[in-house]
Amino acid sequence: MDNKQNLHMGKYILFFLLSISFFSFSGPFTELSINIYVKNITNATAPVRIALYRSTDKFPKENGYYKAFVFTPNKTGEVSFTINNITPGDYAFALYQDINDNGKLGTNIFGYPKEPFCFSNNIKPIFSAPDFEECKISVSEKNRNIYVSLIK
Repeated sequence: MDNKQNLHMGKYILFFLLSISFFSFSGPFTELSINIYVKNITNATAPVRIALYRSTDKFPKENGYYKAFVFTPNKTGEVSFTINNITPGDYAFALYQDINDNGKLGTNIFGYPKEPFCFSNNIKPIFSAPDFEECKISVSEKNRNIYVSLIK
């Protein structure tokens, strides 16, 4: 073989090895479950609504979320909810308990919630809704339990 053939053969071998490495290590994303523990539940029958956002979504806009979930707590105090089929990554969530069960967060004339609510990282808004970076949580194999308290 001459040098030109050796160079081409080397490229094919390199491509083959890279292909094997890529396919053996980059399989489908691992899907995880995250557990959200919520304190201060005062109504056992009013649904809890959770909107989950990724960094590219419009946090915390009502229709800008990645996935939404509804749970019934079935008790007062602290309850936990499990969300399945989440890929590892950065997320934020907004959560509220829909006391009047109308599917909308009730607010006063200034836009402040009248129903119990919270954000990931227990961020308590002062004058406006928090941004994604403030509420960001990293979901990984080791970090799948999230603790928050409802603001009343």
